[in-house]
Amino acid sequence: MTEFLPIDGQDLQRLLQDPRTRIIDVRSSRAYAAGHLPGARHFTRSLLGRMRREWPGDVPIVVYDDATGASEQIAQLLNHLGFTAVHSLRGGYAAWRIPRSRRSAGVLRLSAALRAWLLDQGFDTEDLERATANGMTALLQACRIGHAAHVHALLEAGASHNAVTVDGTTALWLACFADSPLCALHLIERGFDVDHANPTGDTALMYAASAGRDRMVRLLLEAGADPGRCNQDGFTAFDMAATQNAYFLLRPKRPQVA
Repeated sequence: MTEFLPIDGQDLQRLLQDPRTRIIDVRSSRAYAAGHLPGARHFTRSLLGRMRREWPGDVPIVVYDDATGASEQIAQLLNHLGFTAVHSLRGGYAAWRIPRSRRSAGVLRLSAALRAWLLDQGFDTEDLERATANGMTALLQACRIGHAAHVHALLEAGASHNAVTVDGTTALWLACFADSPLCALHLIERGFDVDHANPTGDTALMYAASAGRDRMVRLLLEAGADPGRCNQDGFTAFDMAATQNAYFLLRPKRPQVA
């Protein structure tokens, strides 16, 4: 069986480019609430049960702690449970937090309007990846409210388009929630995987279809989203279509008779 792999901050940044990567925080609940990696899930017995039931065995997993050695123990446990791509972050949370803060300090060029918005929303103007307790980053929030100008500015400033909330909600999903094609286009232009699925196998296209976001359905299809993809319950976006327009956009094409 493949052993877990220790990684450093640079390795972590590379892994975060893969939208499938899941991050597990094994620190105390108080430490987690005070700050954690974007999209990190707090490790609990309940989460472990969900992981065993729902997560693919080859999904990339990064485990981190406060440099106490706990992450290596949990990584070893996950490896023994059959997860084959488990990584433990050397140096723990500080290995990500401190270097990132140093890179951010004095480098970010933010407009006065964006800086004011970040402060008003409770985000860190020196660290765009600092998330709220539920994993919401500034970029995710901008997508959720459909503020395309802020989405573009945050991406230009280096915000990660692959951040996810603790329940696996992505920036593209939130752009669909806001019914904002321009927000979605900014993300897609940055290389966001339009077929990225959350832990239950649902994609942004499935959400858009089920929520009656017809113009988002059209945009995602034009961007290459797969209408035939199934979630864990075996449903496709076509099965979830809530409007007639979405139904016609998503219905399987009949093979042409020669």
